[in-house]
Amino acid sequence: MKSTVVKRSIVVAGHKTSASLEDAFWKGLKDIAKARRVTLSDLVGGIDTDREHGNLSSALRLFVLDHYQKRAAGMVVDNSVRAAEYTNVHDTDDWPNERRLSRLCRHTLSARPKKETG
Repeated sequence: MKSTVVKRSIVVAGHKTSASLEDAFWKGLKDIAKARRVTLSDLVGGIDTDREHGNLSSALRLFVLDHYQKRAAGMVVDNSVRAAEYTNVHDTDDWPNERRLSRLCRHTLSARPKKETG
């Protein structure tokens, strides 16, 4: 069975680096960068700078997961959402990607070890 994880190269702060991500997470990053009107390199660079631990690939997945969780909760409104609400037209081509991201996010959350409380 072929892995859905693809190693991708990107230039961050003038240095070439790589991250291994599933297509849905990569597309999610590109969509977030586009909505924020920043380059993908700048977005990844900011995520890389802000991460506290773990590798870059994990940090990118967690960033995308957090973005879409906040968006689902109504905490994130990007320019593409505002434009779609204004025109009352949604890009139906992106819905399958959001469903894939949703499935990946649920899988990622269910695979995380539970924190012990108390």
